[in-house]
Amino acid sequence: MAMKTLWALIVGLSGLLLVGASQPPTSLDPGAVASPEGYPVRNDLLVRSCGACHQMDEEGRMSRISFLRKTPEGWQASLQRMVALQGVRLDPATAANIVRYLSNEQGLAPEELRPVHFEVERRRVGMEYPDDNTLETCGACHSMGMAMTQRRSPEEWELLAATHQGYYPRVDGQRFRRGGARPGEFPVERALEHLKEAYPLATREWAEWSANRGPARIEGDWILEGWEVGRGAVFGRVEITPVAGSADEFTTRIRYHYPEDGETLVREGRVILYTGFQWRGRSTEVGGEGAASRMQAEGTRGELREVMFVERDWGEIHGRWFTGAHDEFGLDVRLRRAGSAPVVAGVFPESLRSGSAPTELRIFGAGLPVDLRPQDVELGQGVEVEAVVASHPDSLRLRVRVSGEAPVGARDLRLRGQVVPRALVVYDRVDYLVLEPFAGLARIGGIVMPKQYQPFEAIAWHSGLDGRRGTDDDVRIGRVAVTWDLVEYPVTFEDDDARFVGTIDARGLFTPGADGLNPERAGDRNNMGDVWVRARHRPEGEGGRVLEARTHLVVSAPLYMHWDNWMLEPEVTP
Repeated sequence: MAMKTLWALIVGLSGLLLVGASQPPTSLDPGAVASPEGYPVRNDLLVRSCGACHQMDEEGRMSRISFLRKTPEGWQASLQRMVALQGVRLDPATAANIVRYLSNEQGLAPEELRPVHFEVERRRVGMEYPDDNTLETCGACHSMGMAMTQRRSPEEWELLAATHQGYYPRVDGQRFRRGGARPGEFPVERALEHLKEAYPLATREWAEWSANRGPARIEGDWILEGWEVGRGAVFGRVEITPVAGSADEFTTRIRYHYPEDGETLVREGRVILYTGFQWRGRSTEVGGEGAASRMQAEGTRGELREVMFVERDWGEIHGRWFTGAHDEFGLDVRLRRAGSAPVVAGVFPESLRSGSAPTELRIFGAGLPVDLRPQDVELGQGVEVEAVVASHPDSLRLRVRVSGEAPVGARDLRLRGQVVPRALVVYDRVDYLVLEPFAGLARIGGIVMPKQYQPFEAIAWHSGLDGRRGTDDDVRIGRVAVTWDLVEYPVTFEDDDARFVGTIDARGLFTPGADGLNPERAGDRNNMGDVWVRARHRPEGEGGRVLEARTHLVVSAPLYMHWDNWMLEPEVTP
């Protein structure tokens, strides 16, 4: 406690001195902008825990706190920072209560969070931001999603910039006050103008959502469909049960199946629904059939974190489940409510080759007819359902034959009057491969800092009717089996990155090398570098032809600055 208090004092004093020494422009003066906005605080625990520093005015607004809106992750990060830097002591129950209150009363509306939901999902995306100056000013150190998931009063945006200058004094020379578009203009000033306009505290979306928000009615049975890079499609069921005495807590029981490798997993979990639509949960594997999953094999002990978005009509929930310890591993998940009518979640395989031998096609869903006949299923011209091999309310097994003259392209599935558009595709050849993701990033580690892995998968494509690769009529065939290896990405003479950066296994999972100096490498260099990831595929029945695809992989330094503040003591983490 004494060390934390001393550290907070040192940071606070040095921040004040450095801000004063750098002479920031007048617009960064916290007192220069007054705001009539703000939300009264009506939570006794919050007032008692934070009121010593955050003063309350006559309208019940607390300084700083009342002039912000954030996601649950944003509010938790604020509490973690207070604990780490200001010596605040909070027991887990109090911290959880404060995060829940602030997320519900000063959160984001669905329309505000939807464009940037990737940030809380910990999803790596390539995005374009409309303001280049703000992207360069803020995005040089962290994702723009950190700014986009906040709403602040004008004064609070100014104070945020001042906080950066206090905690990270070099930021002025690195970006804030360097490289302005016009003489005498600093990038941070233009960025603040943009942030105030783009992400104000008071919005129509939040006002409308606050007036309409109520307990979400999500209990019941749901159909699960998803995708995991490296393993493909996943289908299953989720049972959601309310926790007695709580309007926003639920338990879950999940059973899902990977049709490609045959593994079935069962999970049990618990969920808090923040702001009426923000699903935050954790689930643990309680049983499985077949080999251990990749995520479990990487040391996660079967626990997954769940970040999802509940749609307004309570009919669909979508998002991402990831491991937490290594958030590069995860599933994209979509839940749809199961009702009395049959619902098709998807099919496997997702493509059928024309002229091939009879193939088993599996249909996954809920309430599927168990008395199905071959004539009840239609898949378009050239695709014949020869037999119903097995039927269950959650899955059907069909034997289908595709003629050699079947047209190439997407096919609708018609099942006793229900139509599933573009449920699968028919193809006659594989024209090219695409590796996903389109570029990879891994980080060395394992000694001082954790490793960051990078999974890949190969997707086969048909060039479509025009026969040209990369045009709009191309047909996605789906995942195919490939052989993987690493190829040198030459940057310097006698470049040898491919020997040291790491290894890629038969599943397409890249494991980086260890952090620190490597005495086996010239100059005792570390194991960083960049390489080509190469995949080779030999299409069946195409005379031994081999297709090849590559993607660029950067193996970088460990992530020393972790914005989740993972070094906090467990007993004070909400």
